[in-house]
Amino acid sequence: MRKKLLMKIKTKNYFDNIVIGSSPLMLLVAINLAKKGFSVVLIDKNKNFGGCWQTHLENNFKFEKASHLIEKYPGVYNILQEYSSIRFIPLKNDPKRIFRNGLITPYQNKLILLLTFLKLIIGFLIYSWIFLIFKTKLEQKINYGIKLKDFIKFRFKTFFEKNVLYGPDNGYAELIEGLLKNCKKQKVFLKNQEVIKIENLNDQWIVKLSNQEYFICEKLHTTSAINLKIISPKVFNIFKTSFYKKKSALIRIEKKNILDNQSYVSFVGDNYVSRIHRIDQKKKSKKYVYFLIEIKNNKNHKSKKLKQLIGDRLLKSKVIYDKSKFNIIKMFYSEYTRNSDQISIEGIRNFKSYYSNGNLAAGIHKWLYETNQIKDFI
Repeated sequence: MRKKLLMKIKTKNYFDNIVIGSSPLMLLVAINLAKKGFSVVLIDKNKNFGGCWQTHLENNFKFEKASHLIEKYPGVYNILQEYSSIRFIPLKNDPKRIFRNGLITPYQNKLILLLTFLKLIIGFLIYSWIFLIFKTKLEQKINYGIKLKDFIKFRFKTFFEKNVLYGPDNGYAELIEGLLKNCKKQKVFLKNQEVIKIENLNDQWIVKLSNQEYFICEKLHTTSAINLKIISPKVFNIFKTSFYKKKSALIRIEKKNILDNQSYVSFVGDNYVSRIHRIDQKKKSKKYVYFLIEIKNNKNHKSKKLKQLIGDRLLKSKVIYDKSKFNIIKMFYSEYTRNSDQISIEGIRNFKSYYSNGNLAAGIHKWLYETNQIKDFI
């Protein structure tokens, strides 16, 4: 019965590679495979492709739903630029970190990076001990562990280099559009449907979708943020994941009220706002500048209180002269898979998972490094 099913699927929905997930990393993987001559289908449960980098359309204004910064790792800017056909340029107004006491430093400050390294070591040791004794704080333990491993393996290599940060010329929404456009150009088949089961039969991977459609491939690639759990090395079934939400605010400021047209601000130790970044567009407004405010605290505040909290941070980061001179256009949420629900595939033939722990550049660099492709993009 299963062999008959396999033969039936093979006549219609067979691909050399199936890629599950549509984050920028997974889009790069799909394009990379297609450029090498393999047939590829990319599957994502969301109609709006892009993963956590997906865009939002509001009154003909397209923008990213979360705050982004692509850090400097060898090969990363070059592959993003080549595979999206979007030019990367040095960020105008260097990114900054703002501490609770008001101290402002460049984002790539060497001393701060060293302190970050120490923080990762201490955090990992503390949360490992807490988990060992009390079986709690697993999310924190995983988070610190992955970031510490990444720092040791990759960040030290570029520590003494001049780290100029780059970004897509016309913003992150155009970057996602460029990657999707090149997927289609390379004949990557895009499929919008949720994966509910994966099974290996006769060294072929069978992927079952929620609409009861099947796809089959020799090699399978998946984002780690997929709602599947391992039943056995050859069977993966759907399960209900526990998402956490991040709230963001799209704001608009008249150009005459801008003090520092800041590209990106990271708040350290702030209880309410985690990041602010400028939304760049190809068609630039003559009157306004748009920013995305990523909010750490999901507590619902009245509009007056919310505007005050955001205004205080805009003033603190020197984006505006007057903390009242901006408008909140829209509030929305983005969903993220918890670290403990991320699927890690190791030692399974022709099946690979990709995980960047919220740092796209680290994830891309790790993939290029592990597949010996770094030299092709330096």
